[in-house]
Order: sequence, then C-alpha cells, then structure tokens
Amino acid sequence: MKKVLKMMALAAITASISIVADQITLNDGSVLKGKISEVFDGKVKIATDFAGDLEIDRAKVANIATDGPVMVALPEGKIEGTLGTKDGKTTVGDKAVEPSAIQTVWKLGGVDPTLPKPPPPRKWAYEADFSIDGKTGNTEKTVFSGGAKATLAGPDDKLVLSLRGKYGRENGVKTDEEIIGKADFERMIAGTNNSWYVRAEAERDKFDNYKRFLTVGAGYGYYIIKEEDTQIRLRAGLIYQNKKYFVGLKDDDNVAVEFNYHHELKIHKFLGIKDLGKLVTDLTYTPAVDDWMDDYRLLHESAIDIPLGGSKYWSVRLGVSNEYTSRVARGMDRLDTTYFGRLLLHWE
Repeated sequence: MKKVLKMMALAAITASISIVADQITLNDGSVLKGKISEVFDGKVKIATDFAGDLEIDRAKVANIATDGPVMVALPEGKIEGTLGTKDGKTTVGDKAVEPSAIQTVWKLGGVDPTLPKPPPPRKWAYEADFSIDGKTGNTEKTVFSGGAKATLAGPDDKLVLSLRGKYGRENGVKTDEEIIGKADFERMIAGTNNSWYVRAEAERDKFDNYKRFLTVGAGYGYYIIKEEDTQIRLRAGLIYQNKKYFVGLKDDDNVAVEFNYHHELKIHKFLGIKDLGKLVTDLTYTPAVDDWMDDYRLLHESAIDIPLGGSKYWSVRLGVSNEYTSRVARGMDRLDTTYFGRLLLHWE
C-alpha cells in the first residue's frame, strides 16, 4: 500500500510540474517542456530536465506557451502577459496575436535583450616584481631591482601607472641608482583601430647622468593587429623633455618627436611546451626637433613572461633592455644594455 501511495504522489508531482512548465511546439508537432529563458535574435532558449539547455531556431517553432507572465516585444510595442493559446489562436494575456509577431520574449524584471548592452566595466590589474643579482669571487657585486604596475583597462581605454627602481654596489662602491615613474593613458577612437594617447615619465639615474629627466607627450596610435593573442601598435607624437644633469652637461629642455613600436604575442605552444607565456617588445625613437641628427634617444626592451607551474599569479620574466643616448658626458658610454630575470606576482 505504501508503495502505491508513493507512486501516486510521484505521479501527482510529475503532473504538476508538467502543468506549470513552459512549452514550445515545433512545426512537426513535437512539444518541448521546460523553462523558457529568452526568445531573441531568431533563437528560442529553453532549459529542460531531460536535455539541459537547448537553443532552437525560431523558424522551427510553431507556438510558445508560458506558465506565467513574461515580457513580449510585438511590432506595436512591448507588453506583459502570459503566452498561450485560445480558440486555436496565440495569445499574450487576453490579446490574440500572430505567432510570427512574437520575436522577443524575456523574464519579468530581466534585461530587455533588444536594448544595447552596456560596455563591460573598467577593471584594475596589478603586477609587482623583485630581483636580486649577485656576484662573488674576484669582485663582490649585488644589484637589487623591483617594480610595480597598475593597469585600469576598459573596452575603449587603458591607463597604465608604473614605478621601477634599481640599486647596486660593487666592492663597496655604488654602481646603480635609478628610479623611473611612468603614466600612460590611451583612448580608442570611435570603435576603430585608431587611438590617441597622453603620457608622462620622470627618471633619475645617477650613472646615466640624469639628475632629472622629465618627459610629457601626446600623439596618435594605430593598431595593425588588435586581437586577444596578438597586438601590434604604432605610435607617433610630440614630447617635451626637460633634462637636468649631475655633471658634464648643461641643463636643457627641448621638444622632440617620438616613434614607438609595440608588439605583444601570447605563445600557447612552442617546441611541445604549452602555455609558454607572453612575449612583449617595445622600441622607441625620440629625436629632438631642433637637432634630430645629434640629439636623440633610442630605447628597446624585449621580454617573455613564463608562468610558474601553470599558476595564474606567479611567473618569471626574462628579457633584455637597451638604452642608447646620443649626448653623454665625457667618459660615459652611449649604449647601456641590461639583461634581467624577474619574479612576478600579478593579480586583479
């Protein structure tokens, strides 16, 4: 007897579920029951118990019925009502309509899918790194370096703030003392691959003879490729430079032009290694307007980020940077090359 009662209760529950379920009737007479989440853009989305979420072409649907009120977009406007049939006609509440007129349906209180979707919000991403280089034996040398970067990115703009410093000693004598702060803002133009940018940079480097090297500038950028895995961007702009030296040169300021090449490439597989990381290259040439042949600066940096053990937070950055300055004090090298390896922590 108990078994019979359980079966009757289960049948009653099943029947009640089938009564309250939404349903769609296909052109061939088949009926699907479940919960309709949306009718939009030529598709009907319904969640079923037997097959999960389904998406069906609207052209294959003869009729739609719901177990409660929904929002319906008709040619004459948007109304609220329960979809069903009466005397063989499709109805929205008490209103009879042509089935073909029902193109959009969504939940009460939900987002109207016919309205333009708002752009995704801007999001901050952070990065910090630190490295120690040492040498012992005939000479004792230690170099500390570290940096931090914060990036606020949206669909059409990006702000990058960064700070980097380096300090080193060899045999008790200071050999490195450098700090650089940067700010860069870029805005895309009307949804195209064109952009404009403004940037500022302040540098102090005793061993490159800069007591203060201030740069502010603005210009135009163009993305030759702007995809998730690959970006190639060109920039051209005007900058103002104010230079104050420690020794050997007279303080000066000038207006210069700058040309920049930026390349990012995500390497998913190379020589059988998966998710190798991201390769980034930057090349910037800044000749002075009034003396572009003899007063210029050339900066280059290439680096690859390699995730550690598949971690999304930790990686190693290996790279090389070059700085060539045409005007230097007597006895100083024009080219400064640095090879580096850094441990990075990045998060959002």
